[in-house]
Amino acid sequence: MSGAWRRACFLAGVFVTAACVVSAGLYLYRSAQQRRAMELVLRALQARQSVTSVGLTVTRAYTPDGPVVLRGRVRRGEGRVAIEYLDGPARGTRILRRGDSVWRRGGRGPVHIQIGEHVASPEVEPKLVRSNYSAWAVGKQTIAGRPTTQVVLRQRKGRAGMDLWIDDANYFPLRTVAVDQHGRTVSDTVYEKIDYSAPPPPVGPPPQDKAAASLRVVAVSFEEAAKQCAPYFSALKPTYLPPGFSGSGWHLHRFPSGRSPAMEARYTDGLAPLSVIQMRAEGRRVGDRPGTGRGRGRGGAPLPPRPAPPRPRARAPRQGPPPPAQREAPPRLLPRRFERTSQAFGGGVIRQRSGVVVMVVGQAPPEELRKVADGVR
Repeated sequence: MSGAWRRACFLAGVFVTAACVVSAGLYLYRSAQQRRAMELVLRALQARQSVTSVGLTVTRAYTPDGPVVLRGRVRRGEGRVAIEYLDGPARGTRILRRGDSVWRRGGRGPVHIQIGEHVASPEVEPKLVRSNYSAWAVGKQTIAGRPTTQVVLRQRKGRAGMDLWIDDANYFPLRTVAVDQHGRTVSDTVYEKIDYSAPPPPVGPPPQDKAAASLRVVAVSFEEAAKQCAPYFSALKPTYLPPGFSGSGWHLHRFPSGRSPAMEARYTDGLAPLSVIQMRAEGRRVGDRPGTGRGRGRGGAPLPPRPAPPRPRARAPRQGPPPPAQREAPPRLLPRRFERTSQAFGGGVIRQRSGVVVMVVGQAPPEELRKVADGVR
């Protein structure tokens, strides 16, 4: 081998080695940066629950009916959150979250919703967040007169996540942008003013809402939920979950006027929620006899007769074909509340089998939601 050839091989080896060293250095640098960004995100999510503050916020929510702008006053501290909307469609509405309960006043009156706190603000599980999400810092920005660091958080196996602008002093997120599985912005909440010296929301007695309560959501075991729903439908269980998701419990939705309750299984990947809701389709209960309006309750006891629907007023016959809304009127399978929930998550997946309607909604790829729905049996 000639000297020129040996020198060429040596230089090639040096170049390859240098390239490997630089690549390894960049990889280690990016990994360290991502770890620091992840720790920043976890501190911000924790600060949102623990830091005492009061501020004015503007929320832009992108709904199926179009964008909605809400301005509100938010007070946080000691595990309590009080929100008062100042204008927009929710003007005058007040929301109070304390421990495992949420109260809403305004609109149609006071409503008490007893739920786990992670319904309104999902509980953060650091271990799952680290394994299912990637985070990276992208820059600096001043919000509400305070310097912040912008951090992007996205699912490793999806596109859902959030962007956070985190206060450099105490890690409180001053702006939060939620992104769905299609990469679209769902909501954007930013603080216009904030005061960290204000006292937390007062403890005080809870709102009196016994007469206006329209919904109760309670945490129960699967066996208890199935027992409560037995007069209406036979409970089913999911047999498939998307990778990275784990169960966070069963909940029972109770409605007024004797309507069929609903069962909900909740799952999380550490941050994003996924729910499997099942209930009897709106219509006759299990065991109803057509034409009688009656059925059988627990132990075979007859249910009270249902009132006859009001007779429609006579109308003149319509000339020509009916409008499309009348030609295509599919039966409603779920209450409007769950239909709105499905729309908020981009439609979700709905299945009907064995007299049970199953709806799967959450921040997971659409194909995974379909697998979950097909696996409920």
